Amino acid sequence: MVVFERGTIRQRRFVVFVRAQLPLLVGTTFVIVSSLFVVPEVRGDVFLLIGGLVIVASCVVGLLVPWHKINAPGLVVLAIADVIGVAFVRESLFPYVPSVEILAIFPVLWLAYGFTQWVVVAAVAGTIFIAAFPYLVAWTVPQSGLEWLNLLTLPVLVIGIAVLANLAAEELRTRRARLIHAFEVQQAALEEAQDNSVISRSILDTVQAGIAFVAEDGESIANDRALKVAAAIGFKPGRPPYSGERMYGSDRVTPIAPDEQPIPRGLAGETVEEHFAWVGGAHRQSAIITSTSPVRRDTGELLGTVIVMHDVTDLAEAIEIREQFLRTASHELRTPLTAAVGYLDLLEEDPDLPPRLAARLDTVRRGMERLTTRIAELIAASDDGVELQPVRMGVGQLVEDSIDSLDPALRGRVMRFGTDGPGLEADVDPRRLSQAIGELLTNAIKFGEDDMPVVARLSGAGESIELQITDTGPGMSRAELTRAFDSFYRAPAARAQAIQGFGLGLHIVRNIFRAHGGDVELRSEVGVGTTVICRLPRPVV
Repeated sequence: MVVFERGTIRQRRFVVFVRAQLPLLVGTTFVIVSSLFVVPEVRGDVFLLIGGLVIVASCVVGLLVPWHKINAPGLVVLAIADVIGVAFVRESLFPYVPSVEILAIFPVLWLAYGFTQWVVVAAVAGTIFIAAFPYLVAWTVPQSGLEWLNLLTLPVLVIGIAVLANLAAEELRTRRARLIHAFEVQQAALEEAQDNSVISRSILDTVQAGIAFVAEDGESIANDRALKVAAAIGFKPGRPPYSGERMYGSDRVTPIAPDEQPIPRGLAGETVEEHFAWVGGAHRQSAIITSTSPVRRDTGELLGTVIVMHDVTDLAEAIEIREQFLRTASHELRTPLTAAVGYLDLLEEDPDLPPRLAARLDTVRRGMERLTTRIAELIAASDDGVELQPVRMGVGQLVEDSIDSLDPALRGRVMRFGTDGPGLEADVDPRRLSQAIGELLTNAIKFGEDDMPVVARLSGAGESIELQITDTGPGMSRAELTRAFDSFYRAPAARAQAIQGFGLGLHIVRNIFRAHGGDVELRSEVGVGTTVICRLPRPVV
């Protein structure tokens, strides 16, 4: 109800009095007091006294009654009392002050304005009652056309005013409802945005990574970890160029140029994935992996860039320690092993060596060879890079030579396709590439089914030469594939079958192919088998 706005607060009763009753009380008081001075004939009029008392009583009730606890129909009683009071006052003063009937407008207006359409009927009925009250008191009916005109004029005019007021109130009620709904929607959206902001900040502060967002207009938000990384690099978030002088390569010494640092690249629109660098001063460096990704609306409009920085110092230092250990251990083992192999050669060349001892030395020789192979793998795994001595030659011949170098019992299990095809030449290091191909063939035979062949397929694919080696072994799961190239990783199948090795084969193979400008890919399905796809670039003519 627009006029009264009934609610749960007691002060609303005052609103009812001020908006509905006070105008009528002021108007009635003015008319009665003025008439008492100007028209002495009405000073003892009972109708005037009753009408005035009814209106005053109605106003007192409007001020004292707790309307916030009463339903809308209860307020109509107040309006009926006003109509009765106006009727009595009009009956007394109309012959002297005809304009007194305007007092009927007050109860009619707030009924028509404050209630729904059905109450308009009550307002019109009240007006008819006011106009007809003199005839009800005299118990007569209008006797002429003029009397009928006087009787109907007020109700007809009031009907128009009441309808207009009711329509205006209905429009206001509709707009008010819309405004309330819009406000509630905006309030809910604001609360949701505030909740999302709190959740986002909690996530930023909880996650074990540095996270920052830089908007297109330069505004940025970042958690404490991101701020610390930025300070270590030597810049402050929100201030271009978002690069610093304390970001170094994997050797911890070579500075990374500003335009090659991951954050400026990300802000320039590039997607950076797992960029590794050392940041900070010489005596306190941290290893950071940084990734960036642009954030766009559904329309494609760029909103900004998300930057994620992981501190992997402990892992990087552990890897460095492991690499140092591998290099030291490998060289320390190779020195005495070389001496032992030399003396073994001297023993085997002794013409006076008993045959029984020669057989035992042969067993020692095989053990030495296995140990030499393992140490060579450790040395290869600990090397920072692969040194190549490339020559241009046919890759098919290398594959054939690698197959022929296998043990005769294993060689027959390899099926060859395309290895004798012409035009498959590349600039390769024969020794290194043969080592990689031999490792792949050996793995495929070791892990494949004993009665199933291993397929070696060589082909040209665009600007690359592609070698595929397929076995029908147990295959690898998705989780195993993600770690297959890691140093010292051995799949569960290798451990279950007690297959010898350090888990360095695929790691070394990938390093060799990458040193040639190529790469290695694994495709596998559990229970079906594994395919290793090796690619080499064709030479530039």
